[in-house]
Amino acid sequence: MKKMNFVRSVMVGALLAAYGAGAAAQAVDEAEPNFPIATPQALQFDSFGVATINAFIGDGDADLYSFQAKAGDVVTLDIDGGAKNGAPGHIDTFMAVHLPEASGYVVMRGNDDAALDAGSVGSEDSYIANLVIPADGVYVVSVTGYPNQVVDGGVFRGSTGNMTGSYTLIVSGVSPVVTEPAPEPEPEPVPAPEPEPVPSPFPQEPVEVNKITIDIKPGLRHIARIDPKSRREIPVALIGSRGFDVRKVDVDSLTFGRTGDEQSLKRCKPRPERVNRDRRVDLVCFFENQQAGFEATDEEGILRGVTVDGKPFEGTGMLKVVSEKRKHKHDRRDRRDRRDHRGR
Repeated sequence: MKKMNFVRSVMVGALLAAYGAGAAAQAVDEAEPNFPIATPQALQFDSFGVATINAFIGDGDADLYSFQAKAGDVVTLDIDGGAKNGAPGHIDTFMAVHLPEASGYVVMRGNDDAALDAGSVGSEDSYIANLVIPADGVYVVSVTGYPNQVVDGGVFRGSTGNMTGSYTLIVSGVSPVVTEPAPEPEPEPVPAPEPEPVPSPFPQEPVEVNKITIDIKPGLRHIARIDPKSRREIPVALIGSRGFDVRKVDVDSLTFGRTGDEQSLKRCKPRPERVNRDRRVDLVCFFENQQAGFEATDEEGILRGVTVDGKPFEGTGMLKVVSEKRKHKHDRRDRRDRRDHRGR
């Protein structure tokens, strides 16, 4: 998280310098009810594209907020003040971002615990960074007390009897909405012929990121274990599907690691193969372990790239970071799983 925390610290410092002592006044309070998902509270953003809201999670409650974003926005969502080191009102939050209503409110990304940041005193405060918005639309943020969650479709899954408490949600990176002032009417306008519309030579189209499936260390029967200090390569399988042909991948564009932007590619197998035993071929590539930059709190790896015709794609896979002390035990288990996988 060092790189993420550094970037976030620079952004927060710049905003505080711009706001001065009145920065706290920019925050607004949660307005209940803001559930179910069809009636979220709309976040209010300032000219910097930042929204801050103070809220409280009740017993068996869920808080939902909506925000308008544009394709290509890189959004950061940060919960501060929920973790209180066991003091009254301490709450372990779970946060998720949902696609717009037209896409069925499918969860784009969720987070339970995160590395400690400048506004938190415990890892129970959720944190989501580098969330690339795939298309213009209204997105929804859900906040619950773990283990309660709001899942695909905006469905609440959980129970009562869990922790309750207050928290602050900060959303940044959203393109600010610019409202143009209405032009003043001119006295007695003279009608003029309307000019022919001139098409733009550089049409702007929304950037659609194709979500693909990846398998980190394919062939294992458990979550891939990563030792950040190892000099070995990390195999990652790009799984082919109806909407993703691995034979059209621009191999040189592949990046993989804790944020998805790490230049860690070592090589790819020269020919696609069937990793998951379906009818479509998959592509196995290898990445430099230390260049991937994984740290102890990471729970997923992110792969990004483009096809030969310039269409971007992204995939995430679950992993677990282990220490050097436990590395050899897991290596033996991984070798056994791969032998079993090849024998099937």
